[in-house]
Parts: sequence; structure tokens; C-alpha cells
Amino acid sequence: MTAHSSSLSITTTSTAFHLHYSRSTLQLETHLHDDDDDDMGHCNSVMAAYLDDFFTTQFHMVNELKKKTIKKERRLRRRCQKS
Repeated sequence: MTAHSSSLSITTTSTAFHLHYSRSTLQLETHLHDDDDDDMGHCNSVMAAYLDDFFTTQFHMVNELKKKTIKKERRLRRRCQKS
């Protein structure tokens, strides 16, 4: 089986987000640029948490859909073989 993986980078003036994902793993790295503004640092932390939650949820939903599709495909093959 071939391992498929990808990455996505989002960079703003104050933060860099790097999302790495493959068939079985998801990793979000957040790099906050040095900033004296505490409010901006808090906003970046909130954004990082939001992105982590969003991508993790999407990742699990896609994996569940893949599992269901594979099960349906197997069931259909068995039915066709019995016929």
C-alpha cells in the first residue's frame, strides 16, 4: 500500500500554521512569531485551537466515510458473487 501524505501551510504576519496529514495521522503545528502584543498572541492561540479542532474533525469524518464505503463495497461484491 502506498502512503499518501500532504501538507498545507498558512502564514500570516503573526503566525504560521503547518498542517501535515496522511491516511492515518494528522498534525497541526503552530509557530507564533515574536509579538509584544498579548492580545494578538491570545488571538493566535485561539485560531490555532480552532484550526486544530476543525481539521481533526474533518479528518475523522473522511476516515469514517472511507470505512463505510469500503464495507458497502465488500457487501455488494459478496452479493454479486452469490448470484
